[in-house]
Amino acid sequence: MSKPPPQMTMRSQDAIEDEYSLGLDGIYRMLTAQLNGKSVYRSCLNCLLFDEPSEQCKKYKLRPPARVIWQGCEDHKDAFTIPF
Repeated sequence: MSKPPPQMTMRSQDAIEDEYSLGLDGIYRMLTAQLNGKSVYRSCLNCLLFDEPSEQCKKYKLRPPARVIWQGCEDHKDAFTIPF
């Protein structure tokens, strides 16, 4: 019996609402972010714990498996939240 494919996990609702609450400016920023690789989905690429040049997780000191890079993990630290 094969395992079902993993589901993508959304970033925190607060992070998404921060962007959308800005109206058209927020939508523009979301689209621009998507083009620059900053997705609304949790992934290693938008995690503070991921060092992209070395492709290493700073917490575990290893390169995450492809599914984890794509899908994120429970220890995800959102890199694009507004700090105030």
